Amino acid sequence: VNPTVALGTDVSIQATGTFSDGSKREITAGLLWASSDQSVIQIDDNAADKGRLNAKSVGTAIITATDPDTGLTGSSTVIVKKADIVSLTILQKKASIPLGKNKQFMVRCKYTDGSSHVLKSSVQWRSSKPAVAAFSRDNSQKGLVFSKAVGETQITATDPKSGISATTSLTVTPAKLVSYQISPRFPSLALGKTQQLSVYGAFTDQSKKDLTRTAIWA
Repeated sequence: VNPTVALGTDVSIQATGTFSDGSKREITAGLLWASSDQSVIQIDDNAADKGRLNAKSVGTAIITATDPDTGLTGSSTVIVKKADIVSLTILQKKASIPLGKNKQFMVRCKYTDGSSHVLKSSVQWRSSKPAVAAFSRDNSQKGLVFSKAVGETQITATDPKSGISATTSLTVTPAKLVSYQISPRFPSLALGKTQQLSVYGAFTDQSKKDLTRTAIWA
């Protein structure tokens, strides 16, 4: 009676008849079905599956069932709401980032009306190991994860309304070398003299290391 359904869903309505002897039984298949607005709720009375409705657009329609023998009718008002999420898929599969780097995660949401959208802000994000990677608490940075330590964590995105979720993995690898710097930068020395040079490496985690002994010089 008076159900609310999501856009794009199929709904089956049953009719129960009360008879002169006081008995009741389901009589859906023997009735004539109609919708007051086929653009909102579509119903095919010639279909084998009687009482099956399809929500076509957001709005309200009155569904009427009529007994062809007696002319008795029954009705129900059906409200069609916006489409619900039916599945989530995290787009970044088995992601990997070096220590010190960040990663933006997003999900593709599929809806009951067949549409899909890529989202990052309307879902809840969680890392199973915040010590390895943690999400920003800033609402303007939803889905942005910060690497904290080398390791692996599970990333979960959840729709707060339906509870539907999706999971993938994130691996934080050791910091990656991004640049070299030789010191001194512009050495000058007299012919026949020697001078010790050093080289330092800058890494993705903002650290610097003396690579003089491990570097190949030429």
